[in-house]
Amino acid sequence: MRRFFGYKHWTLENNPRCFYVGKGLEGRAQWLKQRSRKHRWVQETLGCRIEVCSEFFTETAEIDALQWEVENIVIENSYTTQYAHTLDDIRCNFTKGGEGVTGNHVSRGKGRKLSPQECARISIMRKGKPTWSKGKKIGSRLSKKGWETRRKNGNDSPYNKGRHSDVYSLSTKKGHETRKLNNPNASSESSERMKQMVNNLTPEQLSARAKKSAETVRQKKNKSND
Repeated sequence: MRRFFGYKHWTLENNPRCFYVGKGLEGRAQWLKQRSRKHRWVQETLGCRIEVCSEFFTETAEIDALQWEVENIVIENSYTTQYAHTLDDIRCNFTKGGEGVTGNHVSRGKGRKLSPQECARISIMRKGKPTWSKGKKIGSRLSKKGWETRRKNGNDSPYNKGRHSDVYSLSTKKGHETRKLNNPNASSESSERMKQMVNNLTPEQLSARAKKSAETVRQKKNKSND
């Protein structure tokens, strides 16, 4: 069972203002370096006093801490959508609270099965929030946009239609012609060298080469079937 804390960050002005409300495990309230740019600017400009307000140590500790965070962001009016660094708006809660999973780490293996308590916690946090892709047809939209762009440019065919085969055939044909031009007897010389090499092999070596060739063919066939 983990212990959660609810905390607030205040300025060091004569009339202190609460600019951030949060929740987390022990020590999270004092963790000031890895915050938003605006939060760090407020720290440097107006100072920061840390107030640990509540402690939660029950089976539903994180859910209770999340609920406390939501309520106190409303009480302190620390929610904002303004990222600009101004003295008029020093609020640094860019969400209304109750989001995220504390201590959530991706495992190095295939992952682990979530406990019923974790599933319930995530379900509560996501309740009423639509998925980012709801109502969107990402793949079809991008494909249609690309197709319209190609048609607008006067290209009605897919961008890669025939490209690979044409380029490959042209380069292969050109390579053959170049080699033939540079050395007209290359093919016959290669055949003669192959015959001499085979004639110099012993029957055992020929048998080993045949077995190796058959094994290679078999492996390629099995791989293609898979």
